[in-house]
This record gives sequence, structure tokens and C-alpha cells, in this order.
Amino acid sequence: MKILSLTHSYAGNGAAIMLLAVLKHWAGHLGWQIDALVGRGSEWAVGLEELGIHPINECRNGAYDLVLINTVLDTGYLDQIKGAVPTLLWVHEGAATIAETKWTAAEWQQRLSLASRIIFQTRWQVEEVFKEFLCGVDPSRIAIVPNGLPPIPPGELGSAAKAADKKRIAFVGGLCARKRPQDLARAVRAIGRPDIECVFVGPTHEMATLGERNIALLKSDPTAIRLIGRRSRIEALEYLKSADVYCLPSSDESYCVANLEAGLLGVPCVLSDLPPYRGIWTHEENCLLHKAGDIDGLTRNIARLIDDPRLSQELVANARALAQRHDIGTFLAEFTRHALEARSTSKPSG
Repeated sequence: MKILSLTHSYAGNGAAIMLLAVLKHWAGHLGWQIDALVGRGSEWAVGLEELGIHPINECRNGAYDLVLINTVLDTGYLDQIKGAVPTLLWVHEGAATIAETKWTAAEWQQRLSLASRIIFQTRWQVEEVFKEFLCGVDPSRIAIVPNGLPPIPPGELGSAAKAADKKRIAFVGGLCARKRPQDLARAVRAIGRPDIECVFVGPTHEMATLGERNIALLKSDPTAIRLIGRRSRIEALEYLKSADVYCLPSSDESYCVANLEAGLLGVPCVLSDLPPYRGIWTHEENCLLHKAGDIDGLTRNIARLIDDPRLSQELVANARALAQRHDIGTFLAEFTRHALEARSTSKPSG
């Protein structure tokens, strides 16, 4: 099999982590030839080569058995391919993307209709978020494959340094509007304890979406609120491992990898109560949930975990069991099956 991978990013987010897990499996275990289209001098080129993936600067038309397009943000590639090669579109996004792209319903329908197969992570995406845009897509071309959890390399993971007298809250993800990092900053300030610090680990290039007031808040107290910036997956996990509480107060997610990583590492989770989490993350069973935007509720949940080690231990045990059920081998087998079927199906019309 010859595969072409098309995406806007190979680092800094869960969609990239999952994509690399798939490509590494295809190249290293199945022996497939994988080309990844990246710009000249790309920062990702060396890392891709180490995984057995070939970075290229230009596409070779007709040279591939399948094109994998990662995220709906990259569906513009479908317009360029126009059915010339079987395509698999992997949708990682939730509801916020609909508003952010500002595409019309007709534009969404036209683009999604071009994919040979579309893989979603949750039934919620199919039945609620993208439902009206899938009306022209044959149901046989739609699949739901929940994320597996890419393995954490054994023996490589340390713990980021932390003062002995500090309690650390970790946020892992891009600092952007839908992640609501300002809510966590406000909660930390509301708790007001000098022994608490909060580290924000993730890309900062979308901070402008937060607005000047929230940016100022996040930069107002570098001792208590630290912006670490984008780090490699290993470095981000080391910050996560060092934390006493992990918090992601997003208003929109699909199937967040960092939540599962926190569970596996034994860090208690404080999360927004979002539709895609239902049946996965349960309040007072494997995490504490608050309504997105409810800063008082968020503050109470963080304080509970800091002050109640027994509650933290109970949540951690259940969250670790949840993470362990997200077997990467099962995921890769199912994802690969859909890739092979996408290759063998006839080209979609459109």
C-alpha cells in the first residue's frame, strides 16, 4: 500500500498524536509506504523520517492507493483530489469548528461527499454535530472509531520538576477560545492559595482568540500561572505526571487524548460536562465535572481534589481503568480495516 498523508499539523494536538500513531503502525508494522506532504524545511521532517514516514514537498498525482486526510480543517485537499484517488477523511472536531469555518451547509455537504470514507470518533459527531452535512453521504461510507490511547514509552517518562511545597494543576492543550483556559486561571485566583500553581502546556499561537482581557489574566501572575508553551509529547506528559490535578475546562471537544493520558498517569481529572464525554467520563466516578463556563463549579471541584486525597484516589483508580480499556491495538486494527475498505470501494460521486 502506498499512502499519502495530508494535514496541517504533525504536533501540538491530539489529532496529530493519533495520526502519528496510525502512520507509525502502517509504516513500521505493516510495511506500507507512507508519504507526508509538508512544506520545505518543515520542523516535522526529521521526526517523520524517524518513524519511517517520507516527508515530501510535492504530491505525485496517481501514485497512491489511498489518501488519508486528517481533520475537517484539511478538507480543502478533497477539492484538489476530486475523486482521483480513494480518500479517507478523519474527523476530530466538535461543534466549534462549524462556527469557526463559516462554511455554508452546501459547502460542508459538497466537501464531505467527496470522501470515500469518513471516520468519526463519536456517535455524537455523526448524529448531532455533522448530521445535516451528511445527508448526501451513503451510510456505508461513514464509520465511528473511538480513539485508542497511544502508548507512553516505558522508561522514558520522568516527572517535571516541582517545588516540594507546591500543589500543581496542569492544563494540556492549545490556548484557544474553545479550551477556555481563562476559566482555570480565574479558578486558581479564586482559590487564592500560595501553595497552588497552574501550568498551561500547549501551543499559544491561537491566544488572540481569547481576547485581550483573558490574555492579560493568563499573564498576570507568572508565579502562580505559568505558560509553558508547546512541548513534545514526552515533555507534556512529564508535566502532566507531575501534577496533583489535571483540568480541561473546554466548551467543545470530541475525544480528548490528554484526558485519557491523565487517567493512565494517575492524575485526577476536572473536566467540563460535554456531550461527547457521556458514557465515558462520569462525575464522581472517574472525574469531577462542571458545566462549561461555570467558574464557581470549576473552583469547587479543584478545591475538592486538592483537599480530599481519598476522593482523588477513588477517581484515579477508575480513570486508569477507563484509559486502559482504550486499547491502541484494537483501535489500529479497526482503523486499518476501514482504510483498506476505503481503498477497495468505488470512487464517490461529486
